[in-house]
Amino acid sequence: MEIIFEFVLEFLGELLFELAAQLLAELGLATLAAPFEKKPNSVLAILAYICFGAALGAVSIAIWPGHIVADPTRRLVNLALTPIAVGLSAAAIQPWRKLATPTIQVFAQAYLFALTLAGVRYFWAA
Repeated sequence: MEIIFEFVLEFLGELLFELAAQLLAELGLATLAAPFEKKPNSVLAILAYICFGAALGAVSIAIWPGHIVADPTRRLVNLALTPIAVGLSAAAIQPWRKLATPTIQVFAQAYLFALTLAGVRYFWAA
């Protein structure tokens, strides 16, 4: 029972970390994009989310060099599930933000951001 509780806490901690990072990145991108309100380029947006995810993953390693999830198997499960949860969360709150961006695009961008952040932490954390 203790192992299940520990797994749930580790998963929730990683999920909350990546959700907060996604929110901060989204706010930063929206602020940067506001002066250039043209039709967005989806490829550039996806590349920007991947770059932000990698950069924030590197910054998070500098701040917290160890793995958040201790067990290697759990880290792999976390790498697979947390980006999906972040993408679904971003897609779920998208209607409240009143953006013209399609929900599937919001999911994809959040998923790629979280996957890149988690991948950097998975492969390079101590």
